[in-house]
Amino acid sequence: MASSSAGAGANGGGANGGDNYSSFPAVKTEELVAVLNEMGLLIGAEDIVKPQGHVAHRVFVAFLECLSGTNQELMERTRQSTLAQTEYKEMYEDGLQFLMLFREVREMMAAATITDFHLQDMTRPNPKRFKRQMSALVNFYRFRSDRIAEFEELITNSEDLETRRNELEDDIDQNRSELDRIKRQREIDEPKVQALKATNAQVTEKLMQARRLQDRLINEIDVHKSDREQLVAKQQGLFEEKLRLTEKLTYLKARVVSSPKKMKSTVTELVEKVNQDTLSLSESEKKARDYEERLEVLNNLDADLEACLVAMEQVNAELLRTSGEERDFEDTAALCETRNHESEQLEHQLQQTTRKVTLAIEKIERSKKLLDGKMEIHAQKMEALSEELEKIKAVKQERLALADIRLNEGDQIEDKINELRLMYDDYCSRMHRQKESIEKAVTVYISTLTNTLDLDRFEDATSLQV
Repeated sequence: MASSSAGAGANGGGANGGDNYSSFPAVKTEELVAVLNEMGLLIGAEDIVKPQGHVAHRVFVAFLECLSGTNQELMERTRQSTLAQTEYKEMYEDGLQFLMLFREVREMMAAATITDFHLQDMTRPNPKRFKRQMSALVNFYRFRSDRIAEFEELITNSEDLETRRNELEDDIDQNRSELDRIKRQREIDEPKVQALKATNAQVTEKLMQARRLQDRLINEIDVHKSDREQLVAKQQGLFEEKLRLTEKLTYLKARVVSSPKKMKSTVTELVEKVNQDTLSLSESEKKARDYEERLEVLNNLDADLEACLVAMEQVNAELLRTSGEERDFEDTAALCETRNHESEQLEHQLQQTTRKVTLAIEKIERSKKLLDGKMEIHAQKMEALSEELEKIKAVKQERLALADIRLNEGDQIEDKINELRLMYDDYCSRMHRQKESIEKAVTVYISTLTNTLDLDRFEDATSLQV
């Protein structure tokens, strides 16, 4: 089922994949054969015109090792590590190896702009599709400058990312050290802050108590002020009454008109009244002194309250500073978390880039080793060809010398031939002259015979001779 669906996909891809011809030039069969022979594959034109499954397998494996650096050893290690985690691995060995090869070849073909590569292209290759795929791989094999530029750009970006990562790591280390310092300072200030909070609570409680006491004392002061005003007014009235009584007593002393008993009773009444007023005045003065002492206590409480307010302001300032430091700490922690997240992302990107660079370097090293091996093979071939060329040159010199000898001999032979030709011409001329003389003699002889013999008999003899 898999091969049939792959075959259908391959046919469909062949029908729709004609646009891929525009992405690379078609390569002639002779050039394909030359490139494959250069890669060490003994492939003929007949194998490309009428491809077979084993031929396609050899070609794709060779290009895979040359272009992507994926060799059989690497695939075998991957296959073994995958099968180690699978039960009944003997059931999947061959199939897994072929599927891994197909996946690698398909990725290579996608890099070579062939996006319609299917499983049937490896098992039952189509001649047109196979030649098109070979053209893409040969072009990719010959013209890889864009990939090399991309690889160099990747290396440059990797270096920039590594530099950026180092800078971020330095910033993170600084932020961590600053965060540790803030944590240590916070731990150091924690008892002080707790003590300040406790002191603040105590001072707040004292302030509330003092405020309640102040309100109560202010109310009492207001009451006592009103009492004091009344007492002062009463004291003033008593003082005026005392003056009036003193004047009256003086007046009465000056005027002793009444009886002594009446005067004595009046004086006694006045003295008692004065004593009562004096006692009332002393009590009022005592209350006034008491009020003054209470007022002084209230003034002291006001001063203590102002000091407590100043302390409260200082505590509030400390609390504001502490809350600001807490916010700074939270901001720094959030910034550190953000930087850590960015660092993790950059580290992940750097790991991916490092893996890509490592794979690319491994590919380059393998390509370099392959190129060095090919160069060594070509160097050996060149040495062998040089030796053969020297031998050919020596043989050529010998043959040139022999040719000179043969030319000299040919000249001599030609001279001899010319001499022989002259001799032959001379001989021919002599023979021709002899022939003419013989013909003349024969003619004379025939004429003589004709004259002497019978003519008919001569004609019969002549016809017989002819």
